[in-house]
Amino acid sequence: MKWSDSLIEYYALESSCLRNEKSGGAYSALVQLLEFESLLRIESIWKQLVSEVVEGDERKNWLVRINKVIVRYLPTIQLEQKRNLADQLIHEGFYKKALQRMGVTQNIEEVR
Repeated sequence: MKWSDSLIEYYALESSCLRNEKSGGAYSALVQLLEFESLLRIESIWKQLVSEVVEGDERKNWLVRINKVIVRYLPTIQLEQKRNLADQLIHEGFYKKALQRMGVTQNIEEVR
């Protein structure tokens, strides 16, 4: 079950990357954040799987390998990326539209 969960997560990540390429990179900031979040979930799944299946020194070796593979791909400026994406969405008016769809009408003009 866990192996299939990691494959599904990877497939969703790959699909979002391909859609971003198809759109000319319009969603690159969002895809980078999705990549970070997906890699964290995949890492967690793999570590759980290794902990359940492998024992002893071999388990330690596998966990070190997983860390080495995942650390290569983790961006270091995730918080800054989230802030930039939020500013971009606010600037383009998506935040106001989302609030209106949810029925929030009070203080909507205070949003940039």
